[in-house]
Amino acid sequence: MVAGSTPRRRRICGFSVARDCFGGLALLLAIPAAAAVHLAVVVLTPCFAASQSSGALLAEVAAELLLCGAAVVALFLLLVADPGFVGEPTDLSCRCSRCGVDVDDFDHHCGVVGACIGKRNMCYFILFLLAVTLLCVLVTVQNVSVAVLAVHAHIGDSGPFWTSRAAFLSAVLDTTRLPTLICFAVLSAAAIAGGVLCAMLCLRYTYLAYCGRSSVLRRRRTDCSSTLGAVFAHTMHPSFSHNYQHLRHYSSVSISD
Repeated sequence: MVAGSTPRRRRICGFSVARDCFGGLALLLAIPAAAAVHLAVVVLTPCFAASQSSGALLAEVAAELLLCGAAVVALFLLLVADPGFVGEPTDLSCRCSRCGVDVDDFDHHCGVVGACIGKRNMCYFILFLLAVTLLCVLVTVQNVSVAVLAVHAHIGDSGPFWTSRAAFLSAVLDTTRLPTLICFAVLSAAAIAGGVLCAMLCLRYTYLAYCGRSSVLRRRRTDCSSTLGAVFAHTMHPSFSHNYQHLRHYSSVSISD
């Protein structure tokens, strides 16, 4: 990027967001939708409900709703919170090459959700990854439990000779509707893949924050470090992006990702 660039961001409902934020907006809708489908297809089915006490079932439903809500809230704050916009370059600011703005303690621009990750929203990025990881772990455990219960039920109904995988799959297809099986398979695959990916990212960025290397320049320089507490200092006091008016032109040269 050359000097004198114009910020490339858009305003939605008054909030200044990245132009590629539609992935994050889609996730805001997809996460609760997937959780609702999972509750209907897996958790609240007679097979799973019969294996749990009423208190345990209620706790699992509440845990899934809580983690889903936490992920949505963290993602919303990640999208609309001020990541650390600065009007003039500072010692720790970098230019986001996608948005064309300077961000204090800039780490990277997340293309999946469409947000600059910097000083004031790194905490929401880590919390979002943590919430999604825990949600995926819970969904995976519940799906495995349902699969095990189904296997045991068929073994019990068919006797000890029930050892053929082909016969088992045939019985499952005969007793379970195809849309339900597709939803179960898609949710299981998404939970495993999403859980592994988000867990790795959550561990990486939590470790970097703990080591005081939570931004591009902090990793390049040894004379400036931070703490995990400093990264999460803005968690309960978000600064929303509608409060910042972008300068039309910036004079610094990009040194970001």
